[in-house]
Amino acid sequence: MPVYEEKLLSPLSIRYLQAEIRSKFRDGREVELSIAEIEATPGVGDYDLVLRAPFPAIEIFRRRVRPKQTREGEESFEANEVKSLLGSVEENKAQWFTFDHRRLFCLQRAAVAHWPLRVAAVVEVLYADHPSQLWRKKFDTFSGGRAVRVKYAHTTMESIVWDWRTEVAKNSPPTAAEEVACKQVAADQAKTSVRDLLDQPGDDDPVTRLLAAEAEAEARSQAAEATRVAESAKARAAPTRRPHHARSHVRPADRAQNIGPASVSIHNSRGAAPDVPSPPRRRRPRARAQAALATCAGEAIFHDGSDVPCAVGIAA
Repeated sequence: MPVYEEKLLSPLSIRYLQAEIRSKFRDGREVELSIAEIEATPGVGDYDLVLRAPFPAIEIFRRRVRPKQTREGEESFEANEVKSLLGSVEENKAQWFTFDHRRLFCLQRAAVAHWPLRVAAVVEVLYADHPSQLWRKKFDTFSGGRAVRVKYAHTTMESIVWDWRTEVAKNSPPTAAEEVACKQVAADQAKTSVRDLLDQPGDDDPVTRLLAAEAEAEARSQAAEATRVAESAKARAAPTRRPHHARSHVRPADRAQNIGPASVSIHNSRGAAPDVPSPPRRRRPRARAQAALATCAGEAIFHDGSDVPCAVGIAA
């Protein structure tokens, strides 16, 4: 049995578990940039549009929770009895909640931008619910999850309180299209079973989707392997290049006589193989101003023909 199932649901029918969120995702991306990248595609069923977001689908579950009591000095949406087009909401009934608060905020902003069209988004309905200790610890809202405070970090913008009901209620009196949109949101809130939710376009059996995903991953792996084999064969077929640390030694006389490559020997600075001959040693040049001195019978004989009495011979 799968852990979750992808369905279509209006993001306006989903509530928050926390009272405050930051304006940046964990990777540092601003929520405003993600909102601008959300696309609206043609809808199916009772929905006019289906949102396609650049981030993964949000995970939702259904719970019945009670709003927390208002802290001293803090404004409470429950105490002020915020009016909306939906009218009074019975808080003792189960509602759709999510842990993905920033993504839900982006989807609600995009849905309100298309108001009064009936907008849906792809959600993942969890079969294996979170433990009670986890969601009770996360539940920290005084509006029953209907509103959230957005804090903008490292900017001059002040924090705002987002409640989509307040945004759409600015247009009064409501038109006929707005009344239809509100009824659709209320209908999504009243859906208690996964079977009541609409499948996303092109949605098949979960096992079929899993097999298709595995086949796609296998195809990508085979394509990468074929590319690697082709590059390896191309590298073997290419001519062998001389290492950058190898040097050629050619005698100056052989270079002048245009002697062929037979006189060229390779000397590897990292150590030559035993069968590679060592390069010939160069002779030291003769000094121009110095003559070879030879001593014989007490006389110093120079190559220029002159002879000088030797001090050793005179002393003898």
